[in-house]
Amino acid sequence: MEEIRKTITVDAPREAVFNALIDAKELVKWMPNEAKMDPRVGGDYEFKFHWAARGLDTTLKGKILELVPNERISYTWDSRTAGGEDRIRRAVVTWLLEELPGGKTKVTLVHSNVSKEFLQDAESGWTHYLSQLQKILPG
Repeated sequence: MEEIRKTITVDAPREAVFNALIDAKELVKWMPNEAKMDPRVGGDYEFKFHWAARGLDTTLKGKILELVPNERISYTWDSRTAGGEDRIRRAVVTWLLEELPGGKTKVTLVHSNVSKEFLQDAESGWTHYLSQLQKILPG
């Protein structure tokens, strides 16, 4: 199994970035097409992605493993296509937020336990979604 680690700087305070990671209304602005999130340790989440161009619908479900307000959130990451195909199972996604001068935030994403089969898709997906996160947050 592989690990993806990506770091970006967002021109927004940690509180705004954290909110974009845990609030369903904010999440759909930059990542899933539909989101449900119960932001507490043990809480459930569900993200739905619809990629008509690729003829793919995927649902992610998981549980919050760790939540430290404005600092980190970690959750399980299990994805399935609409047809029931497992894409990524038993992976964990962790977001680390570090306050930077000037009201900016260093965001580190760690996606662990990714199979080699889906590593390239996950890498390109995270690159895209991290750039979307940078775009939606106010400077």
